Amino acid sequence: MQFLTRVPVPVVRDFSPVEFSRSSAWFPFVGLFIGALVSMTIYICAHRNATLATAIGLLVWVWTTGALHLDGLADLTDALAAAHRDKEKFFAVLADPHIGALGVVSIVMVLILKATALAEISIRDLFAVPLIPAWARLGPLAWSRWLKPLKPGMASALPGI
Repeated sequence: MQFLTRVPVPVVRDFSPVEFSRSSAWFPFVGLFIGALVSMTIYICAHRNATLATAIGLLVWVWTTGALHLDGLADLTDALAAAHRDKEKFFAVLADPHIGALGVVSIVMVLILKATALAEISIRDLFAVPLIPAWARLGPLAWSRWLKPLKPGMASALPGI
């Protein structure tokens, strides 16, 4: 929860790569929790206005995750756009804390897609929403088995690396 959300939990300051690796098994359950919050928010707010419920649900989703994935998407988009197959430039742009135009566009497009998808889900099908962030958090567990890290970092501690 500490790594993937802004939800206040007891803070663990010093942890080993082994402990971080073990915690990754909980990533999908954290996703279920995030999705449950989003579903409950939409369900509660939809009785007033479905469009507003979708917007508030998306806001809860972004706030709960601290926009971690959106930040990563923007960084990756900017780095891919600027690198032109130059590995050093790719890593330099990836490490730059500033956001470029393509990073902003990628965030806006993903938020539009998420809002549209949430708006299309009927109230009776909201039970499926928690599965979306849960499945999304299975990704790192899968690709850590097949892909080598580009550079040393916390991801190197995931299982399979």
